Amino acid sequence: MASLDILVQPSRRETFGRVLIEAMASRKPVIATRIGGMPEIVTEGVTGILVHPEDPRDLAAAILELLRDPNRRRTMGDAGRRRVETYFGLPQRIHRLQTIYDRVLGQSNDGDSDTRSSHVREDRERPPALTR
Repeated sequence: MASLDILVQPSRRETFGRVLIEAMASRKPVIATRIGGMPEIVTEGVTGILVHPEDPRDLAAAILELLRDPNRRRTMGDAGRRRVETYFGLPQRIHRLQTIYDRVLGQSNDGDSDTRSSHVREDRERPPALTR
């Protein structure tokens, strides 16, 4: 990743572009196709560029645009790093997972244990990463 100027992922099918997050965490601007979960990761024009799938001219134009503008690459790379820290970091993933567990187990988000189903294990039995 360190040797890249830009990460390009011109996928035809992609559920979630994990490599885009890794590149953005490394302060690399990204170019990706506008499919699957990629638009959820890349903020168009801010952290990278989204192109139409199977459009080589669109892809080439985006690559040339970033190769010709090192300041824009740096700005996008910095913005990508901030986006990863804000939305895709470990604390955010733990929070989202805890929210899902709470919803599935019938526990309110405020920790009110009275709303918990009777078959739910006690907090002391939960894995340490999921305890409040």
